[in-house]
Amino acid sequence: MVRRHVADRTRVGLLAAEYVARHELLPDDLMIDMLHEPLLSAHGYGGLILDGFPRRLSAMEWLSRQPYAPPWLPTWRSMLS
Repeated sequence: MVRRHVADRTRVGLLAAEYVARHELLPDDLMIDMLHEPLLSAHGYGGLILDGFPRRLSAMEWLSRQPYAPPWLPTWRSMLS
């Protein structure tokens, strides 16, 4: 998904390209910008497999508030408490 945004030179893709060039992880807010629409669209079709997201608690909390939050997320979150 990141590669597609970079190749398509979208607003978030141009920002992501800067992090990729420095071999850095993309910040959560940038990943959320890229993932929100595809996750919303895929919700009715069984969802998506996310590899490497969420990485941080802040992203997990954002994901848990979405209508497409995976059913295992509340259990995973309680393990962090």
